[in-house]
Amino acid sequence: MTDFKKWLITALILAVGLVYGGMMADQSAGRVAVQKQELLDRTSAINSLRDLKADFGRSVPILSDLEKTLTTKDDLAGLVPNWEKLAKNSSVSFSFDFSADTPPTVAEPGFTAFHLVTAGSYSNIVKFLKAVGSSGYFVRLVDLETKEGSRGFEASVNGQVFYR
Repeated sequence: MTDFKKWLITALILAVGLVYGGMMADQSAGRVAVQKQELLDRTSAINSLRDLKADFGRSVPILSDLEKTLTTKDDLAGLVPNWEKLAKNSSVSFSFDFSADTPPTVAEPGFTAFHLVTAGSYSNIVKFLKAVGSSGYFVRLVDLETKEGSRGFEASVNGQVFYR
């Protein structure tokens, strides 16, 4: 074998080795980039988890207060007699019906929808609705319709009362 052939074979082997090494380096660089992005994503997730844990620590007292504020579903049995008394004290008539019930979840309290109709003077209806709002039940009035009749005003209310 001549020196030229030896040099040519050596150059070919080096060229093939460099091409192969370059391809392997590109693949490794791609894997490194993917792993780097994965580490950044995991770091971000860990930081978010840390922030969530801190928020949870701050929310525990608030959640405790909210649970004390909300009645139990069994306590809703006292709602109608309580509101009938408020209606009587406000000098208005009162009719009431519970409707759909949505049970509580981990994230949200349960609620029972209701419909009430009350009639009397406008000021007495307002007095009654204010008393309902401060009656110890967590209530959301969904809609309120008033109309004037021959014997004063009538209010029709759809709402929700929340429980834990």
